[in-house]
Amino acid sequence: MASGAESLQLFEQLVANANSLFLSNDDTVVINGITKPTLKKIYADFLASMGTYPSIAAGLAATSGTGTNNRFFSVPATGELFETRYRNDAGVAVEISSLLSWLADGLTINRGKVFPCRVATRNGVTSAQNTALNQFVLGATVIGAEPDYYYRIGYYVNGYTGLAGADPDGWIIERIAKANYATADNPITQIIRYTDVAPVITAGLQTITLKSASFPEVKFVLTVDGSKRPARGTPIAANASFNQGYSYYIDPSVYLELDPRDSLTINAGKVAPFKQVSRGGYLSPTNTTMLNAILDARVLNAKAGMYYGLKYFQNGSTSAAPEGDNWIIEEAPISSYGSSTVIESVNQIATLQEVKQPVLDRTIGVQTVTLATKTDVRILLTIDPSKLPAYGTPVGMSSPGLSGFSHVIDPALYVLKSDKGGALSYIIDMAGRLQVTWRDPDGVDRGYTFGINGANNLPNFFNLRKGNRIIHQFGTDMLPPMVVDAAQNGDVSPPLDFTGGNHTINGKQTAVNVGFDILADGRLVGAGESGRATNLVCRIYNRLMACNTVESERYVGLQAFVVSFFPGGAQVEAEFTAMEDLQLYIDYGPQLVHINLEQTVFFIGGQFAAPVPYVTGLGSGKPSEYPDAWAVLCTGADGQLGAWIDRNYGIAGAENTSDDFDLMTGSGAGSTSRKQYPTAYHRRLDRDLVNPNYLPLASGKSYKWRGGYSWQPVAPKSPFVASMDYMLDGRVRRVDAITASRTVSPDADTEGKRLKAIEARLAEIESSP
Repeated sequence: MASGAESLQLFEQLVANANSLFLSNDDTVVINGITKPTLKKIYADFLASMGTYPSIAAGLAATSGTGTNNRFFSVPATGELFETRYRNDAGVAVEISSLLSWLADGLTINRGKVFPCRVATRNGVTSAQNTALNQFVLGATVIGAEPDYYYRIGYYVNGYTGLAGADPDGWIIERIAKANYATADNPITQIIRYTDVAPVITAGLQTITLKSASFPEVKFVLTVDGSKRPARGTPIAANASFNQGYSYYIDPSVYLELDPRDSLTINAGKVAPFKQVSRGGYLSPTNTTMLNAILDARVLNAKAGMYYGLKYFQNGSTSAAPEGDNWIIEEAPISSYGSSTVIESVNQIATLQEVKQPVLDRTIGVQTVTLATKTDVRILLTIDPSKLPAYGTPVGMSSPGLSGFSHVIDPALYVLKSDKGGALSYIIDMAGRLQVTWRDPDGVDRGYTFGINGANNLPNFFNLRKGNRIIHQFGTDMLPPMVVDAAQNGDVSPPLDFTGGNHTINGKQTAVNVGFDILADGRLVGAGESGRATNLVCRIYNRLMACNTVESERYVGLQAFVVSFFPGGAQVEAEFTAMEDLQLYIDYGPQLVHINLEQTVFFIGGQFAAPVPYVTGLGSGKPSEYPDAWAVLCTGADGQLGAWIDRNYGIAGAENTSDDFDLMTGSGAGSTSRKQYPTAYHRRLDRDLVNPNYLPLASGKSYKWRGGYSWQPVAPKSPFVASMDYMLDGRVRRVDAITASRTVSPDADTEGKRLKAIEARLAEIESSP
């Protein structure tokens, strides 16, 4: 048996031999005269047997760069990768794929992969992978995707400076139709443009949201790794057929379709605007046309105690003459409608033969039509023609057993008829023009005619009347034209001139009316109708071209007006909405044509203390000197015609008019229109690229102004130099001017009254013991 010293010696020798085997950098060691392979050598031989080498250089040295055998090798990786596989191509290591390690997570698992995009063929082209995009974009979600479209990443700016107006981290994301994607050159729509403001991307992982200015309902949520993008200044392009990834699109598995319903379509699939009630003891099932196609209804001039129901829709059927989109509409007493023992007295107030209804335009989608009846009842119906049965198939609801037979339009949607006559009388001629008349304080009838007028056939003021005389028939516009440029894709060498109103360019129309309704006490009225009303309102919608899109016949904006008449004038509420990026130079607000009323002129808030003799071109003074000029009054033998604009509302502040002009300005000598321009926005007509003087208006954005007109006797009472009645917020008000800058507005200055009352109360408290 070995002694303790011998045992220790043997143990130390064993440790030394083990260290030689495990720790030596040599391939072999000699132990007790025998050559042994080291652990390093054993591990290297093991890796080599699996095609795995400690470095790329070792793998290249051990494999062949040509032929079919011994071409592939693997190298251990670090971080989120476990191992990377290479192919030896003539001494160059070409990466084939990688295996993830346990360090990879849900954020990085897609690195280097096509996903979240999908390999596809586009118009016959199957692109190579975009390796830069694979490394950079790790995840995607498309929120608000439309079911018939693919969405694809076309471009990432990455600080590239060669694109004018590009955001440094801007993107192009495209929408393209799914149908025939593989074989056809489908048109693309840029949902995200490289000029859109984009989130700043820093080094490392982050999730960003891209929002579209033109398609606000669509959003793109992308997970990116800023450390894996190319060098700053090198864009990632996949939007041309020669680019890598050109044919790929974002995988539809990450599309999130949202409910597209809005205030127009919210009732789709619901009973509303109808109500399920029992009729003669019978409750009928719901009609699918009611559920899906009819989205809203309003019954105007409804009689108290009556139900109103739609009982038959012709839908182009030839089974009843004349062919068309006519309806059967019923009026029935509520008191007996649900009883099984009482025979109800049903009145068909519209039949297929007696009342011709509007023909639906089956090409424009959801629309609102006015259904007429044999009485003064009218029904506003919002309908989606795409949800109707095939044209020629009628929808019947007029007898027991048919779905919808017992249903009525919900009484909550009835507007009851007023038995009281209003202060305004009206006649609508067969051309659809509204003639409105009122009795002034002197017992004289005054009024306007309002309807289609001018070179563009737009609704506008047509003439000015007193008694049975026309004071002036307007050959120009009162509701204004505009001077506006499209920011992109304009015509070559266009004029900087007015469009809309009565203005053409090179003999071409520059605007089109797309909506014109007249409502008397909330009821739509039309050609041939007349009566009395408390409220007469005209709603106008015009599409305008820019002065640099007339040759290309492109409409760029929607101009909307609401004109509300009162005994003494009219209030005008205006809103303009850009349909693409625009540059605004002029919107004159409520223009005043004052021909035959040109004895004096006076500007409330302007440069003259009292009315002065009329002179062409006379104005209120510069905006910087007279920023409160808000109304102009022109007088003549037949009365006083005025126009005003609210300087504290919308775009009409004095700061929006250049000091090159008066804030309220008159047309110059020699002008045939002879107008005063109250002015909402007025800049020099100069396309100055160095110092742009226009108002930029982005696509989808809008601006507003409000003002109006006054037509009344000349009736200031001492100590006032002028007075004007006008309507604001539906209330008739009055302003009395002591001078241009000192006015009293007892109906309008409610806030001033409140402050004065507070001041008086404070003074009373301070003076009390």
